[in-house]
Amino acid sequence: MKQDPPLPVSVELARARSADDALGEAIRARLRDVLLVQTDVDLVPWGSLERSE
Repeated sequence: MKQDPPLPVSVELARARSADDALGEAIRARLRDVLLVQTDVDLVPWGSLERSE
């Protein structure tokens, strides 16, 4: 299956950290520079993402 750009990416924030536009942009830029992929970074609160057992 092909994903059209931008690739959605959820990033869980550290405990007690609030969402910051600059942080989201820094993550997006780093992913672009290293992986050569356009992303749409969504910063989500601590504990939002599923954990594996």
